[in-house]
Amino acid sequence: MVIADRRVAMIPVSGDDCGGSVRLLVRAPAIVDILVAYFELLWARAVPVDLTPPPDDGLNARDRELLTLLAAGMKDRAIARALGITERTVGRRLTALMYALGVDTRFQAGVVAAHRGWL
Repeated sequence: MVIADRRVAMIPVSGDDCGGSVRLLVRAPAIVDILVAYFELLWARAVPVDLTPPPDDGLNARDRELLTLLAAGMKDRAIARALGITERTVGRRLTALMYALGVDTRFQAGVVAAHRGWL
């Protein structure tokens, strides 16, 4: 979407059209106002894009996801369900991660993982 001077907007006709070859030029003030409000809403909810590569911490995507769910306060059963693995596997992976982090508790694991930038 492109908005110029809050008077004219150009939007793609289809969200599936990645190339953006077909666009609609909008000049109706009421519709442009709605598009501006929509843009402002999206902008307010936006987060910065981090283009730095993730640290080479030896974590695979599954372990990073497990730590993220753990940091969110989920219990082992819920983590297992979310990852599609057994509770026993969650326990084993968590024990291995806690050993790698050099901690004794789940809380410490979350704090140290966050401090190291793993989350």
